[in-house]
Amino acid sequence: MGRLTWCYPRTLPTREGERIQLARNYPPVTHVLRPRQSSIFLIGLIGGLVLLAITLIPASIPLSASQPGLPIRAGFFYPWFPNAWTQSNIYPYTNFSPALGYYSSSDDAIIDQQLRLAAQAHLDAFVSSWWGPGHHTDSALQHILERSERPGSPNPDLRWAVYYEAESYSDPSAAQIAADLQYLETNVFSHPSFLRVNGLPVVFVFTSATDGTNMAARWAQAKALYPSVYVVLKGHRTIIATPEGHVYINPTGNAGLATGGTGDVLAGMIAAWLGQLLDAEAACRLAVFLHGAAGDLAEGTDGQVTMIATDVVAQLGKALGRLMGAQNGDAES
Repeated sequence: MGRLTWCYPRTLPTREGERIQLARNYPPVTHVLRPRQSSIFLIGLIGGLVLLAITLIPASIPLSASQPGLPIRAGFFYPWFPNAWTQSNIYPYTNFSPALGYYSSSDDAIIDQQLRLAAQAHLDAFVSSWWGPGHHTDSALQHILERSERPGSPNPDLRWAVYYEAESYSDPSAAQIAADLQYLETNVFSHPSFLRVNGLPVVFVFTSATDGTNMAARWAQAKALYPSVYVVLKGHRTIIATPEGHVYINPTGNAGLATGGTGDVLAGMIAAWLGQLLDAEAACRLAVFLHGAAGDLAEGTDGQVTMIATDVVAQLGKALGRLMGAQNGDAES
């Protein structure tokens, strides 16, 4: 494997023409997926965001290809049914009474009603659970995508992302990861109703609390099969693996960042910096560092045990101020 490096940003990104500059020793977390577009892999201990290259949208589809602006309001979606209504010989396997009954996720009338409910809730997107090629969640999602984007859809502007579940119950090999991503690129990302940020499809990765550097290594190895990938493993010490085989550890952050929702904060930070900097590489580098720095500030006021995601959000302005002060040589307040 390549060398292991602790990385610190030395300067905030500044515009120089249309380029954004940041410290050379803080690693990039985007890559060029030849021959298509740039991509980002962000994997969280609880969940994370993955942005992948997309295939071209067929020009013949007479639907709006517009994407929602930031912030994106999204909900998780589970096309598990009717299979999941029966588990451990128990039916129905739920403590609730679904308003739509014990439905099938592939039922067109149900899908249309769910689309209407999403519109009423002012959701921009759904993140759909996906358990792999050929799984019933795969066939259901592809049917839902077609139903969502058809002429006469009750919610044609709703966008869909994938929730990659394989990491939640197993340790998929690099070959499986690469094959799954290639399958999604061929069969799912090409849909006009698929969610994109800055033109890149969005995939969430669900992981278990026991995942760590081993998972980062597997995703880094997958880059040999799905070329030029940077891997970012979100934890209290975020790990970045580059296509050159180098592994970097972000020096900011603490164990409190393992709490639910902090991965979503990091994903939102990356998207926000993307929108402001127009440079995915600089946006990701800055977001990862500031995310950890805000977590350190939150630890000082709220403690690791009681820290929640909104505590991290509340410290982002101060974290950015301190970084700007360090850049300008000011004393830290």
